[in-house]
Amino acid sequence: MLELSKALPQILQQMNLGERLREGRIMDLWPEVVGANIAARSRATKCRDGVLTVSVASSVWLQQLTMMRLEIVKLFAQRVGPDAVTDIRFTAHGWSEWPKDNTPRADHHRATGRLDLSGQLPAQQQAHLTSALALIPDDDLRVRAGRVMAKAQLRQQALKAKGWKSCTLCGELHDRPKPLCIVCEVSNH
Repeated sequence: MLELSKALPQILQQMNLGERLREGRIMDLWPEVVGANIAARSRATKCRDGVLTVSVASSVWLQQLTMMRLEIVKLFAQRVGPDAVTDIRFTAHGWSEWPKDNTPRADHHRATGRLDLSGQLPAQQQAHLTSALALIPDDDLRVRAGRVMAKAQLRQQALKAKGWKSCTLCGELHDRPKPLCIVCEVSNH
């Protein structure tokens, strides 16, 4: 019988998960590699094919870290290996402050593979959305799809609260006094 320690690398390679785990580890190492001061103003958001993407708090930090890019790549090479991080791309887009417990929200969703919708949607809608999202095997994609779907449902709730109603043919929300939306009314004539 094959030992787990010997079988696991083979299984990871067959499932093509070894690289994804390494990329996740690289992202988790960001605060340790760059230190607390830089980590408080930046976070690793993606790592694919040796390119680490980091979101920063401002354009000033973007410029500063861009100048430090080669040095940071060398630090990753010392920690993880020479080809682990070949380039770093910094962006000021998508930055948001870290939660009070200093746990990045994206990392929490990546670690748990779950999207917390409590308090945002009614229980029945939340259960329906959760069961639909369970069909998506990729944790990151599941969380992102959940955010989009939850926002769409919240938007529909808000429009219904403003008096919008569903078209009797297509189901799209509209604010017209007639039962059909403008598209269905025009196409029926």
